[in-house]
Amino acid sequence: MAETESLLALENEGRKRVHSNVLVNDVKARFLLDCGSSVNILPRSIAARVCQGQNMRPPSSTLRMFDATELATIGMVTATLKHPRTGEQLEVDFYVTERDRETNLGH
Repeated sequence: MAETESLLALENEGRKRVHSNVLVNDVKARFLLDCGSSVNILPRSIAARVCQGQNMRPPSSTLRMFDATELATIGMVTATLKHPRTGEQLEVDFYVTERDRETNLGH
Protein backbone atom coordinates (compact mmCIF):
# COMPACT_ATOMS: atom_id res chain seq x y z
CA MET A 1 0.00 0.00 0.00
CA ALA A 2 1.32 3.45 -0.94
CA GLU A 3 2.01 6.09 1.66
CA THR A 4 -0.03 9.28 1.82
CA GLU A 5 1.70 12.66 1.68
CA SER A 6 0.15 16.05 2.48
CA LEU A 7 0.04 19.10 0.27
CA LEU A 8 -1.00 22.15 2.26
CA ALA A 9 -1.37 25.36 0.29
CA LEU A 10 -3.71 27.90 1.82
CA GLU A 11 -5.13 31.04 0.26
CA ASN A 12 -5.24 33.92 2.73
CA GLU A 13 -6.90 37.13 1.71
CA GLY A 14 -4.54 40.04 1.84
CA ARG A 15 -1.47 37.83 2.15
CA LYS A 16 0.71 37.00 -0.78
CA ARG A 17 2.03 33.53 -1.44
CA VAL A 18 5.81 33.35 -1.66
CA HIS A 19 7.35 32.25 -4.97
CA SER A 20 10.95 31.85 -6.07
CA ASN A 21 12.73 31.28 -9.35
CA VAL A 22 15.18 28.39 -9.19
CA LEU A 23 16.97 26.22 -11.72
CA VAL A 24 15.82 22.64 -12.18
CA ASN A 25 18.45 20.76 -14.19
CA ASP A 26 19.59 24.22 -15.38
CA VAL A 27 16.09 25.23 -16.57
CA LYS A 28 14.55 28.26 -14.82
CA ALA A 29 11.20 27.56 -13.14
CA ARG A 30 9.01 29.53 -10.74
CA PHE A 31 7.87 27.68 -7.61
CA LEU A 32 5.47 28.29 -4.77
CA LEU A 33 7.48 27.93 -1.54
CA ASP A 34 5.18 25.94 0.71
CA CYS A 35 6.59 25.01 4.11
CA GLY A 36 3.32 23.21 4.91
CA SER A 37 3.86 20.70 2.12
CA SER A 38 5.89 17.52 2.49
CA VAL A 39 6.43 17.10 -1.27
CA ASN A 40 7.77 18.88 -4.36
CA ILE A 41 5.63 19.12 -7.50
CA LEU A 42 6.33 19.70 -11.19
CA PRO A 43 3.74 19.85 -13.95
CA ARG A 44 4.27 17.47 -16.86
CA SER A 45 5.09 20.40 -19.19
CA ILE A 46 8.09 21.47 -17.07
CA ALA A 47 9.15 17.89 -16.26
CA ALA A 48 9.38 17.16 -20.00
CA ARG A 49 11.81 20.09 -20.43
CA VAL A 50 13.99 19.52 -17.39
CA CYS A 51 14.17 15.73 -17.29
CA GLN A 52 14.78 14.87 -20.93
CA GLY A 53 15.71 11.26 -21.34
CA GLN A 54 15.14 10.45 -17.67
CA ASN A 55 12.66 7.69 -16.98
CA MET A 56 9.73 8.61 -14.78
CA ARG A 57 9.15 6.16 -11.95
CA PRO A 58 5.83 5.33 -10.29
CA PRO A 59 4.73 7.69 -7.48
CA SER A 60 5.70 6.43 -4.02
CA SER A 61 2.69 8.03 -2.29
CA THR A 62 -0.82 9.28 -2.86
CA LEU A 63 -0.96 13.07 -2.53
CA ARG A 64 -3.81 14.65 -0.57
CA MET A 65 -4.64 18.33 -0.45
CA PHE A 66 -5.52 20.10 2.81
CA ASP A 67 -9.21 19.32 2.15
CA ALA A 68 -8.43 15.56 1.73
CA THR A 69 -8.96 15.55 -2.05
CA GLU A 70 -6.41 13.58 -4.03
CA LEU A 71 -3.96 15.33 -6.34
CA ALA A 72 -3.43 12.93 -9.24
CA THR A 73 0.19 12.28 -10.16
CA ILE A 74 1.61 10.49 -13.19
CA GLY A 75 5.01 9.64 -11.71
CA MET A 76 8.17 10.89 -10.05
CA VAL A 77 11.54 12.22 -11.20
CA THR A 78 14.74 13.26 -9.46
CA ALA A 79 16.33 16.54 -10.56
CA THR A 80 19.06 18.93 -9.46
CA LEU A 81 17.66 22.06 -7.85
CA LYS A 82 20.07 25.01 -8.00
CA HIS A 83 19.84 28.44 -6.42
CA PRO A 84 20.54 30.91 -9.26
CA ARG A 85 22.56 33.37 -7.15
CA THR A 86 24.50 31.17 -4.72
CA GLY A 87 24.92 28.14 -6.97
CA GLU A 88 23.96 25.85 -4.07
CA GLN A 89 22.62 22.54 -5.40
CA LEU A 90 20.41 19.79 -4.04
CA GLU A 91 19.06 16.56 -5.54
CA VAL A 92 15.28 16.64 -5.15
CA ASP A 93 12.43 14.22 -5.86
CA PHE A 94 9.42 15.69 -7.66
CA TYR A 95 5.94 14.31 -8.13
CA VAL A 96 4.76 15.02 -11.68
CA THR A 97 1.17 16.14 -12.31
CA GLU A 98 -0.90 16.73 -15.43
CA ARG A 99 -2.07 20.06 -14.02
CA ASP A 100 -0.03 22.80 -15.66
CA ARG A 101 -0.19 25.31 -12.82
CA GLU A 102 1.29 23.07 -10.12
CA THR A 103 4.87 23.97 -9.15
CA ASN A 104 5.57 23.51 -5.48
CA LEU A 105 8.63 23.27 -3.28
CA GLY A 106 7.84 21.80 0.10
CA HIS A 107 9.77 20.47 3.06
